[in-house]
Amino acid sequence: MWNTILQINSVLWVMSALFLVYSFGHGIITWSGKQFWLALLLFAFLSITEIVISALQEP
Repeated sequence: MWNTILQINSVLWVMSALFLVYSFGHGIITWSGKQFWLALLLFAFLSITEIVISALQEP
């Protein structure tokens, strides 16, 4: 069960990393940071979730 959740979270983590890069570039071009902060929080949340789920997996 944890493997499936971890795989889904890994895909979401990669997508959030791409969104973070996109929002960083968009924030530089338009001088707005709201989208960047949202992407940063999403990336941080999914990173922490990745660590917690990895720790919960049975060896």
